Amino acid sequence: AHSFETAVVFGAMSGASVFLMRHLAAWYEAEGLNPAVARSLVAETLRGNAEVFLQSDKSLDAICNGVGTPGGITEQMVSHLRQDGALESWHHAMTSILHRIAPDRKL
Repeated sequence: AHSFETAVVFGAMSGASVFLMRHLAAWYEAEGLNPAVARSLVAETLRGNAEVFLQSDKSLDAICNGVGTPGGITEQMVSHLRQDGALESWHHAMTSILHRIAPDRKL
């Protein structure tokens, strides 16, 4: 039962990721990219990242550590996201869905 309940959260995560993709594409459009190009670049970037997750035998931590340079732009972006609670918000939102699906489940 626990694995089913946890898997149901994937539906919410999937839907929210589409909203995230729209938000990212809209930012690029606002910065002057053609809407079709912005949409394609966001989708292709995330597809490429997903392929790395699927194909690499490295741990997720190793992958994350390999994509940025100390003091670089990825580190800056992730630092801002962490400061704003953006990454932790995904955790809280997913947990809230799990509580909705399984209110009596001890988390």
